[in-house]
Amino acid sequence: MSDQPWNYEELNAFLADPNEYAPGTRMTYNGMSDVEDRADLIAYLRTLSDDPEPLPSEEEIAAAQEEAEGGDGEGEGTEEGEEAQEGETAEGEEGGEDGEAAEGEGGAEDGTVEESQGEETGEASGEDGDGAEGEDAEDASGEDEQADAAEGDSELREMIAAADPSEGEGKIRQCAACHTFEEGGANRVGPNLWNVVGQPVAHRDDYNYSSAATDAREAGKEWTYENLAAYLQDPRGWMPGTKMTFAGVRSQEDLAAMIAYLREQAENPPPLN
Repeated sequence: MSDQPWNYEELNAFLADPNEYAPGTRMTYNGMSDVEDRADLIAYLRTLSDDPEPLPSEEEIAAAQEEAEGGDGEGEGTEEGEEAQEGETAEGEEGGEDGEAAEGEGGAEDGTVEESQGEETGEASGEDGDGAEGEDAEDASGEDEQADAAEGDSELREMIAAADPSEGEGKIRQCAACHTFEEGGANRVGPNLWNVVGQPVAHRDDYNYSSAATDAREAGKEWTYENLAAYLQDPRGWMPGTKMTFAGVRSQEDLAAMIAYLREQAENPPPLN
């Protein structure tokens, strides 16, 4: 083990459980169970190196995830999947026959009757104003959807307003390997994020963005609070093709705190209400 270099994987394993990784170590630290905390620490250690090891590419991360997902549980999962599929097939055959028979005997007749009735009543409904009622129903449905969206936005913004930016600064430290946040900060692997809140996506002129980011800018997307939250939760889901390999933030509280911190790193951030 003395020849083993401290790459990111080895550091992660050691920080998670020093005694298991290096039995007999004199280090009495029990380990760091939270993977995000380990990422924060490793990102900080990386800034202390004159020539840090390059971060893994998106392809390398995907390959490592596939390798981790394989292994001993693969055969068991396959067998269980085959059994479940056989059960579903048998159930589907039996249920399908019974269901089709019942539908054929009763459903077809009902459908014919309803169709003929619909043709007769349809003409009358046009005269009686049932069409207007349908339009009213659609309008009401649209209003409900807008109200739900507004409520979701309001809840997110309330969480951001209540969050502690200093806590967000600690959480966002895991991004410091690729980004700077202060005004005039340099671009790294990713762009400087000063004044990003409320700006168009890919707004900096001195950074070479991915085509996915420039496409989003051309589509008129901006870094609203809602878009920032969606992107930080699932970067590749919100912007397919992005160069950012960050897996995403799962905790809503951490997400709100990070956006609250980013909001402080802006000249004139959009209001939260």
